[in-house]
Amino acid sequence: MKTARLKTTASTRKPVRARAAKPTRKTAPGAAPRPPAAPPPEESDAARLARAVRDALNEKKAGAPVILDVRGSSGITDFHVLATGNNGPHLKALAAEAARIIKQAPGHGDTRTAGAPESGWIILDGHDIVVHLFSAPGRSFYDLESLWADARRLD
Repeated sequence: MKTARLKTTASTRKPVRARAAKPTRKTAPGAAPRPPAAPPPEESDAARLARAVRDALNEKKAGAPVILDVRGSSGITDFHVLATGNNGPHLKALAAEAARIIKQAPGHGDTRTAGAPESGWIILDGHDIVVHLFSAPGRSFYDLESLWADARRLD
């Protein structure tokens, strides 16, 4: 049976648990080497598509459009595009415009859409990018920017 090591601090003289060192990651013998790092976002087709969607949403007066680069953090997609609509019809128009841009991109067919303008959140799955369109209360409630705080933002 393993017992925990305790140490005391000079200021409190209370026992404090010593932290164990984190194990280092090792690759298994004979494992394939790691693939090279993903190309910078400026070079990828998905980044260009995310920027095109963001620019189109900006032209449609979407509020605070943001692109989050989640490559390496998410196995589902490479980029999240977030934007805010003013009301239900505005969200519907933003979703239609984002779907049109994604459909025109080479290698991308129709997008899968979930949510409704009345719910305050519409999501479009464009494979390499996922577009989140929120009402203002929905965006602050779900707060995806904080969830993906470690993600790099594209200009």
